[in-house]
Amino acid sequence: MGLQTEMTNNQERIQLTETALAGGWWIVIGAALCMALLLGLTPEGSLREELGYGLRVSARLAFAALLIAYIARPWRQLTGGGRWLLRHRRYFGLAAALTHTVHFGYIVALFMLTDEVLEVTTAIFGGLAYVLIWIMALTSNRASQRRLGANWARLHRFAMHYLWLVFMQAFARVAIAEGDPLYIAIAAAGLVALMLRIAASLRYRFSRTA
Repeated sequence: MGLQTEMTNNQERIQLTETALAGGWWIVIGAALCMALLLGLTPEGSLREELGYGLRVSARLAFAALLIAYIARPWRQLTGGGRWLLRHRRYFGLAAALTHTVHFGYIVALFMLTDEVLEVTTAIFGGLAYVLIWIMALTSNRASQRRLGANWARLHRFAMHYLWLVFMQAFARVAIAEGDPLYIAIAAAGLVALMLRIAASLRYRFSRTA
């Protein structure tokens, strides 16, 4: 029963992918243009300040796109609505990958052009986040879904949760340390997204045992 359900879910994902392929790239392009506009507004200051601005902007945009992809399926499961969001989920994921790659560029620049020291734990756990988001981007296609089968969903599920965790610890740390309203709001949005995932998962499990 569980295997059949997993196969049905995979078929639904493939069908939604085929429907979205023609019209979803505007989401990625829009994210790129939004990021370019915001980065073009970088305030003048020291090199460290300008790099810090770029890091903050790219991180916030990446997390916003990731959260939309993160809640797409649970929102559909809980409300019955949000079909458009679910159809275009992969493009929000690709937008997150694009903006997060720009974030990676700013990180490289920060450590190469300033005296900032990269901690080992940050390199390991942060580096894994980039590897996972790039793997997700490279496998966000029909061929990869069919080739990997049920493992495709497991891979993307793990990567989404890991990325959520990495972003949340960063934003929550600032929110707690500085009490910045913006970071508090971002962390709260992340928690709401997680609660949606948990609620959808519990509803699915209870429906199977009912």
